[in-house]
Amino acid sequence: MGDKTRKKGEGNGATSVALNSSEIPNDLKKLIDNLDPEDFCGDTMVKVRDLLTELDKFSTASIETKLTYGKKLRNKITVEYLDALVNIIKDLCDEIRPRDANIFDLQNCLTDSLMRAKIWSLEREKAVLQAKLDLQSEFSSSFKELLPKIDDLKEINNQNLNIREEIPKILKLEREAACSDFKEVMGKANTELVEEVKRNINLTKSFAQVAQSSRDILPSERSTRPPPVLNPEGITLIKPKNENVDNFETNKKLITELLRKKDPAIRLRSIGKIHDGGLNLVSASLDDAKVIKDLLCDTEDNDLLSSFEFSIPPRRSPQIIVYNVDKKVEPDVFKKGLLAKNLFLSDVNNTPKFKVEFNIPARNKALVHWNLTINPKNFHEIMDKEGLYFEFSRLRFSEFIGIKQCKKCFLFGHTTKQCKEETPRKCDNCGENWSEKHICKKRQCINCTV
Repeated sequence: MGDKTRKKGEGNGATSVALNSSEIPNDLKKLIDNLDPEDFCGDTMVKVRDLLTELDKFSTASIETKLTYGKKLRNKITVEYLDALVNIIKDLCDEIRPRDANIFDLQNCLTDSLMRAKIWSLEREKAVLQAKLDLQSEFSSSFKELLPKIDDLKEINNQNLNIREEIPKILKLEREAACSDFKEVMGKANTELVEEVKRNINLTKSFAQVAQSSRDILPSERSTRPPPVLNPEGITLIKPKNENVDNFETNKKLITELLRKKDPAIRLRSIGKIHDGGLNLVSASLDDAKVIKDLLCDTEDNDLLSSFEFSIPPRRSPQIIVYNVDKKVEPDVFKKGLLAKNLFLSDVNNTPKFKVEFNIPARNKALVHWNLTINPKNFHEIMDKEGLYFEFSRLRFSEFIGIKQCKKCFLFGHTTKQCKEETPRKCDNCGENWSEKHICKKRQCINCTV
């Protein structure tokens, strides 16, 4: 009986001890318990912990069933766990690349600013040193002219000691002659400085003088300098055409992989979600948005082109609402009255920076609220004002935000004319499909249940 239980290798003097599987510690379990959230960023720890937990469950089940490690088991571990771990590492690398690019841009901006500051300080230091050098050269030339005369005086002094009394007078005259040029230069510079200050004082005008002068200038004589150009963000909308591609996460992965393949240098500020699983790609400028749209439309994947619609939405001009205007005032009269009392509402050519759109009835039936569309470049300047003057009163105003809502399906973002023909008409009370025999079951918001 003892011979049958002898282990392989005992004949060579080696001993073998059979260990119970329960006595071997679970290092994988210890690794999961020792995970520290501070060692990870974002939700990476959750993904890694969940993956290792599933691997621990799988390995424990394999041990309990006494499975032998073979090719099939190796391939299963690779497909279900190691591939997921590699994808987590890829996602981290994708997050690191744009962060490194932003750091590189910040370093370049900081380097340029430091270099400009250094050049400016060196130019100032050069100007100061040049002024000192010019002053020193003037004194040096004067002293060089004096030295030969002093030598002549020394020779005369050897002949006649009485000449010593005349030396101080001569030195005084020479010193005055040397400093006369310097005084003349300084006097001229001071005179020019005083004239410049007087000229600037004469050019300084009050607000009333500027307003009056702007009215006296003819439109042809006024400045035609174009207004500054703003650089708004670029928006690219990707809308699904059918219900088979209404998953936002799947669409996001598909589009980002396509952009990365087409042009890895493309930069996006954010990727938002719109209705039906669509995407809202935000870029730095309108030109970037056009490039992104061209890359997506230039793909050879016909399924992608037939499944999505790519567009760049027109930018909406900001609007304000002016409260409590007399109902009898006509739009043209209201417009001219605003331009006459609010100079900031027009440019140097007296071109209005706003457009009168429509009015809304007020609580007082004798009054209305007027809606104005404002030039985006001047919107913040106008919003900083406390009110708008019209005739002999100051009118309150605030920003007006108009939201499009369809009266057929009651969804936001489009009007009834833009609603699809196949979209059924909805009930505005319960959100169900409407018909003549329709009875509301319960009151609920359509947009909250979509």
